[in-house]
Amino acid sequence: MSFKQHILVFLICFGAVLGNNYLTYLHFDYSGIPDAASYLKMGEGNFDVTATHRYRVVVPALAAATAIPINKVYEKLWPNRSESQWPLKFSFYLINSFLFSLAAYLIFLTCLAYKASVISSLIALIAVISSRWVQVMAAIPMTDSFYLLVIALSVYGMKKQSPALLATAIVLGPLAKESFIFIAPIILFYGRNTIPFIKQAPLFVLGGILAFGTRHLIDLHLTIAATESLNNAFAHFENFKHTFFRLFSIRGAGEILSVYSIFSLIIFIGLTGGKNERNKWIKYLDGPCLFLPIVIILHMFLSTEAGRMMFFASPVVAVVMALILDKHKAFTPWQKLQNTLNGANIHLKNNDPKPVAKL
Repeated sequence: MSFKQHILVFLICFGAVLGNNYLTYLHFDYSGIPDAASYLKMGEGNFDVTATHRYRVVVPALAAATAIPINKVYEKLWPNRSESQWPLKFSFYLINSFLFSLAAYLIFLTCLAYKASVISSLIALIAVISSRWVQVMAAIPMTDSFYLLVIALSVYGMKKQSPALLATAIVLGPLAKESFIFIAPIILFYGRNTIPFIKQAPLFVLGGILAFGTRHLIDLHLTIAATESLNNAFAHFENFKHTFFRLFSIRGAGEILSVYSIFSLIIFIGLTGGKNERNKWIKYLDGPCLFLPIVIILHMFLSTEAGRMMFFASPVVAVVMALILDKHKAFTPWQKLQNTLNGANIHLKNNDPKPVAKL
């Protein structure tokens, strides 16, 4: 892909996310997701919120900084809104849409890196962008888009063996979400060919210093004990039983199946057809693709929102969808269509008229 093509893919993602989620941003009911109210307070500089949220400062800080120039525009165009929370809400909408679009762009590149075709990779990208959870991640004051970006950086960085991308994920991961600690072992083992363990160690230490340093400063500001956040972290293990019974219910099944809507059928079809058909696409998967879903399942059990946690597996889910579309016999008509389009494209290239000489 050329530089212009990279920019085009990102702009497609950004435009789709902004357009699809605008009404959610405009009419969101904060009583539905209390987390958003917490992050909105943090964007205003008030960190006296639940311990689960108060240390995820990156997105609220970016939104607060973005709100400063936006507020100037509001003062000129909508004076009645400039003193309200609208500039900050709009900043969260922009920042989260941008971060999610970056993650979606990396997911598309990840599909290509795993040898999926461009068209099937685009279909997988649509499955991710059209998920109902994108509205939560991109349209309202949340921090999930940043964590998804870190996961996308990790998977793509390991696959392409990019030290810069993987190092960025290692350093920013602990700031994005505490549960990054469960992804760290995957990076330590499967990322060692990209960044040797001896060089990974200082990066993880730096990420830990940034995360715990941030926690310490916030605790000092609020004059609370550091043990409060640790107790809150361990309290998440109490969600195991609740989530277990919820997942194995009709409601839980619907919650999981609705994450990628009708695109989930691609995966179910890919599991059919016998061992030979499954091996056609499974053989392209590696360690991170096999172990990241297991880690995400752990995320699901630690949270009361299993569907939202499952969406963090999107970098791998998209790869699986794209490979199934390319390799499984159930999608032979789709594969023939791609071959026809590719053949037509080659024919057009070979028959391009020669440019007329300028007079």
